[in-house]
Amino acid sequence: MTEEISKIIAEYKTIYIPISLKQKKLIVALFSFQHDIVELNNYIQTKLNDSSKCINNLSIQDLEIIQALKNETKISEVDKIFLQDKFNKETIDEILKQEKKYEDITIKEFEDIIKHPSVSSFRFFSNSPLKKFFVLEHNQSYELGYTYLTSAHDSLIKYIKFFDLLTIDYDLGPKENKDSLLKRIKSILPLTLSFKIYETWNGYHVFLMSCPILHNSEEMMKLSYKLGSDPWYILYSKYYGYSIRLSEKSGRNELEFGPSTNNL
Repeated sequence: MTEEISKIIAEYKTIYIPISLKQKKLIVALFSFQHDIVELNNYIQTKLNDSSKCINNLSIQDLEIIQALKNETKISEVDKIFLQDKFNKETIDEILKQEKKYEDITIKEFEDIIKHPSVSSFRFFSNSPLKKFFVLEHNQSYELGYTYLTSAHDSLIKYIKFFDLLTIDYDLGPKENKDSLLKRIKSILPLTLSFKIYETWNGYHVFLMSCPILHNSEEMMKLSYKLGSDPWYILYSKYYGYSIRLSEKSGRNELEFGPSTNNL
């Protein structure tokens, strides 16, 4: 492990970064019992094994509570439609190793399905060597930090994620170039809304500037699908926020890319 990574890990353990109001709301929404604050705090203390914890003093490091709640919360109607569209029932039962009705599938089981090695298309959710997020800055609008990857070489990837800045990801198709892709994007984006376009190594990121849209909202799912965003990026954004990698990938000179002059 490099000295830089060791330093970040050591500092991360000592920093108290409170969770945001949106994350509190997510915990309450995931809470599968009555929405009673005393009962919720008892649940938190039991799951985190810490009698001092409550919904109002959770830190970023305590967000494992969300994973516990995912084990007990059923998926949404949109998730059911997604599973029915992308998977046959036999595949789902085989992955979960049991027969389950769509309405009984939990959020954790939903993530297990889309992360399964047999589902190779879900590159964002594949079994990667991702170990942890190290949050450097967090507020109501965005989060800045590193992900720590372990592979043949230790690697830190810097990222920024937005919570209500709708981000559409467009990748080059098999017979497309940047010009034809940009032309296709401009034909899709409605003129009644304002967008900012950034060129990437393999396509474009498009940001909706007209109004905020929460990353885990039904509106995000519907609009992103309508605008033709990468479906796997839509799903990733729903659970983790609109994430953008800031570090260059090995062998790429990505610093040359930036805002397109074709903003709408």
